[in-house]
Amino acid sequence: MPSSSQQRLSYTILSDLALALLDGTVFEIVQGLLDIQHLTERNLYNQRLKLQTEHRALKQETFRKHKEDQQSCQPHNLPLLKAAQQREMEELTLQMNMLELIRKLQQREMQPRQPLP
Repeated sequence: MPSSSQQRLSYTILSDLALALLDGTVFEIVQGLLDIQHLTERNLYNQRLKLQTEHRALKQETFRKHKEDQQSCQPHNLPLLKAAQQREMEELTLQMNMLELIRKLQQREMQPRQPLP
């Protein structure tokens, strides 16, 4: 601890702090919190992977449905149908891109940080 901080704290407080650190309880609490954080992050990661898989399946199903709708559509309504389908696909693609971005950010966050020079 820097000497400037030591001078501001009483000897009793410093002794109590040292005893608490030597006791190991603080480290156990911190380790427990880290374990909880890692479990939570893993759970969120798995949820995102599941959602991505569901989105891919939804996109494939949407393509199939669009094709069927286009085949059964009257020719004069086809441009409107295609425009609506295009908007639907763009929205779905945007959602998938956002999930991919979140996944990449989490991967970057989980990488060990390099110490600053």
